[in-house]
Amino acid sequence: VKYGEIISMDDFTRVIPPTSLTLKNGEEMEVGELTIGFKEEEKKAGLCGVFIYWKNVVITSYQRVGFMNQNTDKYNGIIAKIQCSNLDPVNTKLEFKSTSIKYQHVLQYLKNQMMKYFTNVIENTPTVTNKTER
Repeated sequence: VKYGEIISMDDFTRVIPPTSLTLKNGEEMEVGELTIGFKEEEKKAGLCGVFIYWKNVVITSYQRVGFMNQNTDKYNGIIAKIQCSNLDPVNTKLEFKSTSIKYQHVLQYLKNQMMKYFTNVIENTPTVTNKTER
C-alpha cells in the first residue's frame, strides 16, 4: 500500500465500531471505526502499522504502536486504519502533534486493540503465523 493510497478492506478481518475515549481530564473524545487485518503483501514487504486519517486524509501510514516497535518480524502484515478527525495535525498535515494528550490516548487505544487482534486472531491462525516457505 503506497502512502496516501486508500487501503482495500478485502484482506481485513476485524471491524471495531466507533467509540469514545475518556481523557485524563474527564473529557470524552470520539474516534472512528477501526479496521484491523492481515495482508500477505505487507508481511512479505516487512510492513505493519496503522493508517491514521484526519478528515478523510491519511496523515500517518504504517504508524507502529506498542508491540510493533519490537525488533521482530512476527507482527509484519498486520495493518489497520482509523478515522480520527478530533486530532490536530501539525501545520504541514504530515503528522500529528506527538505531545497532544488526545494523540497519546489514541495511540494507547490502538496499541490495546492491535494486541487483542494479534492474540485472538493471528496467533490462532496457523496459515498466518507460519514462516515463509523456503
